[in-house]
Amino acid sequence: MKSKAQGMSDTRAPAVDSRLRVAVIDIAASSSGALSILKDFVAYITSKDIGVDWVCLVSSDAVSSSVPWVRIERAHWPKRSVAGRLLWECAGARVAVRKAGVDGVLSMQNMTVLGCSLPQVVYVHQPLPFASWAKWSIWRRSETEMALRAFLQKPLIVHSVRVAERTIVQTRWMKEAVAETAHVSPDRIEVIWPTLVNAATTETGSVERYEGRIPEFFYPAAPWRYKDHASLERALRILQDEGERWTALFTITGNENACARQIANEAKGLGGGVVLAGQLPRKQIAEFYAQSILVFPSWLETFGLPLMEVREAGGWVVAADTPFAREILDGYPRAVFSKRSSPVDLAGCMRVAWNARHDSAGETQAEDARPARSSVGGGWEGVASTVNSAIRAAWLRREAPRKGSLR
Repeated sequence: MKSKAQGMSDTRAPAVDSRLRVAVIDIAASSSGALSILKDFVAYITSKDIGVDWVCLVSSDAVSSSVPWVRIERAHWPKRSVAGRLLWECAGARVAVRKAGVDGVLSMQNMTVLGCSLPQVVYVHQPLPFASWAKWSIWRRSETEMALRAFLQKPLIVHSVRVAERTIVQTRWMKEAVAETAHVSPDRIEVIWPTLVNAATTETGSVERYEGRIPEFFYPAAPWRYKDHASLERALRILQDEGERWTALFTITGNENACARQIANEAKGLGGGVVLAGQLPRKQIAEFYAQSILVFPSWLETFGLPLMEVREAGGWVVAADTPFAREILDGYPRAVFSKRSSPVDLAGCMRVAWNARHDSAGETQAEDARPARSSVGGGWEGVASTVNSAIRAAWLRREAPRKGSLR
């Protein structure tokens, strides 16, 4: 294995039975689903030593380690501005990797480290450039950021997929879309579902519990347009007009961004029909799957973790009819699918789910409502194993020509 002084220019392969040193990069993860993914992965690698020393380059204070084979290094400055983040992507990440003295890289922020000659595995969880059903206009203010992200990130992600040793995605639809867009063999892309981690053991920070009345529906999602809180609010208004005084809880405060402020403004006209509770402890969100009905109108996700969580809990869910929702909820009998961005259909589906849930009140979890058993990968264990094997194999391939020349 290389010393820190040897850095990225060293071309000696680590011994097959030696410990690898791998940098895990995810500066972008600071909230919502991306942070949950990072925290769950770190929770796994700290729980099991597989012969890899991990150096996690992150920006969030919510990630920690108490074991010697996982070291956390924080870099806060890239988040201060768009320019800072761009500088980090173009140069800072490469410098950080060189200083870490590693054998390879796992990038969990959709793109490989630019200018890095080490073997890399890229974890792609950004669906914006690949969802053919999602169209964005740079001229529409509410879509400008999404349009720019889709336009600017697409070539970077495509390049990363082409140069990486392996690419990991979370769903089959992402594998097919990424392989087609990047013109790479599907054999170089692995589908690995995330692993559900015990919320009680991964809870960090000082997020407060919600102590109000349990809502009939809830939606744990960040305030982005494609999450489609607007359709849910309009569906609640339709139900109110029909005499139903149901409540939906959102895990936002209404101050996060322009989209959140619009959601909060619409909520004022619903007379308490929407509760803006802010971020909640993951343990309490897990409790809501049994106490409420999950409504998931989002029409753009690389996976949609709440869909797997509600299935694991055996709860009821109303989801927008999308490829990722169909894949995760395949065969699950407590799922109702609504037309995308159709408040009228969503309202009807919410009523269907409400009636079905109360008709089955008191029943034990049905045999066919058990957790999904994915045949497409082994969770975080699969991610760690893929990184370990791909980086070792890359070093062996690099070493083989040099050994042959000495014969």
